[in-house]
Amino acid sequence: MADITSGKIDTWVWEDSPDWSTHANGNNFLAIISEDDTAPGGFKREFVPRAKGKRGFVTRTVTAGDAIEVGSYTLGKNGALTKNRHYYVVLVSEKNKLELQKFLTPGAAILGAGEERQEQIKESPIDILIRRKRDIILGIKQLQTELSEIDLRIGNHIHSVIDPMTLTDEATVAMTKEVTDQLTPAEPEAVTTRIPAGQALPEVVKQVLAPTKPQVDDWDEELSDAEKRALGLPV
Repeated sequence: MADITSGKIDTWVWEDSPDWSTHANGNNFLAIISEDDTAPGGFKREFVPRAKGKRGFVTRTVTAGDAIEVGSYTLGKNGALTKNRHYYVVLVSEKNKLELQKFLTPGAAILGAGEERQEQIKESPIDILIRRKRDIILGIKQLQTELSEIDLRIGNHIHSVIDPMTLTDEATVAMTKEVTDQLTPAEPEAVTTRIPAGQALPEVVKQVLAPTKPQVDDWDEELSDAEKRALGLPV
């Protein structure tokens, strides 16, 4: 199986490749190749433009399914020209990503590019959108499940640190009332005493029924004279 490699891409610019020459007299190039019986070697090159003001090439025109040639010419001191050629099929071409599959010859790369295009055709643009939507929905469902688990763990933690007597569920309220009733002393039952007509009331009953008067010592010394008079206190 051919090697898979990645190009270092920065905003559609491919700046570095081990296939390019770093020699002062080196001249690098990047080209999209295709079959052409009239061209030398049976294939033609469509050169990719260089990035302005930067080292490297603009890959915006390079698309997945293209066969490309990455090469260089290097002129030696004796005037000899050294050629370097490498061939790839583009698997992914994005703003900051370039994924390539390496082939030994241009013919093999062009053949591989045709097969790669056929694979891409099998999945139409609408199929890609549907698959992307399905992936997003699955991701949302996964997040909802994780949120539910987090809520459950938070709830369990809260219940573990709260005094059960402070809870307000029906069982707890009923239990609290039962305990309170047992601890609260019952009020004494009223006793009814019938006194025959014409008989004088016992002294203790008179004391109970007698109207109470406020005691001077129970009141605020700062009361005004009018307030004291209204309360029947000495002025």
